[in-house]
Amino acid sequence: TYFGCALDLKLNMEGIRELYLTSNSNNHMLNTILIALMDQLTGSRYVELVIRFPNILAGALYLFVLYRMYVGKHINGIVYYTLVSCYFLNEFFSLARGYGLAVCFLTICLCLYLLWKESGFQKILYPCLIMVCYMLACMANTICLLMAPALGLLCLINLIRSKTLGR
Repeated sequence: TYFGCALDLKLNMEGIRELYLTSNSNNHMLNTILIALMDQLTGSRYVELVIRFPNILAGALYLFVLYRMYVGKHINGIVYYTLVSCYFLNEFFSLARGYGLAVCFLTICLCLYLLWKESGFQKILYPCLIMVCYMLACMANTICLLMAPALGLLCLINLIRSKTLGR
């Protein structure tokens, strides 16, 4: 990702478009863009911490969101400790690929869904935030697109049931 795509990526619309069109084997677009951004902001080339920083930051956000959900009694201790101590999930946050970003954004989607459910599906802000986080997850790893029909249908059904859609 770093040598093939992020190292010389031009961070403008034409550069992003070219990345999208020419790197068909790279399905971690958001991670590539964030690595290029970190590389250009720091001026540090080939520094491993800079290359992995987007995923390290996603790991910190993941832990923060889970902690807030646990403290707010939205998830129980077993779920919290299982997700926090899962070796495979934690390893995603150390890689310089988009897996950690995707896990972070999908976890945020699920937490937002829990909060939306607790509000009785009344607050329209939650499905909007869910879709934004979901789009970021898909940009981080395109395999997340497989969840699109289920997530969209779930949100649509809950919007219709709560009569929030027509307001």
